[in-house]
Amino acid sequence: ELCDTFPAFQDVALYTPPAPAAAAAAPEQQQQQPIKVFFLRKAQSLVADLGARFGSEDERFRWADADRISADSGATLPAVLRQLGVITYSVELAAAIDGPQQQQQQQDLPQGPDDRAIRAAAVAAVDEVV
Repeated sequence: ELCDTFPAFQDVALYTPPAPAAAAAAPEQQQQQPIKVFFLRKAQSLVADLGARFGSEDERFRWADADRISADSGATLPAVLRQLGVITYSVELAAAIDGPQQQQQQQDLPQGPDDRAIRAAAVAAVDEVV
């Protein structure tokens, strides 16, 4: 309901997984179907903040499934997990992120397949740890 009411909270992306190695032998199986990935970063952050602030005072903010909120999928978490060696990037992706142009402009990775894969990897890594 929250995402329906506030369209800016609809943090959803399509992710097309890479073709399996066996697809080289069977070209008709190369194209994978896109998967809808729900990050819902802003919505989950709001729910967590409201629960933390008002949960002890008002039962309306005590959600039974609050433990199902996923890790924040912003840029900081993947950077920290990468620094700790929890997630790794391909040589090409690392060069794009660490390159001088990216560092000079202090820009985030543009939205696209790499951005979605990094965000998903960070959330999945935290889910494995927790």
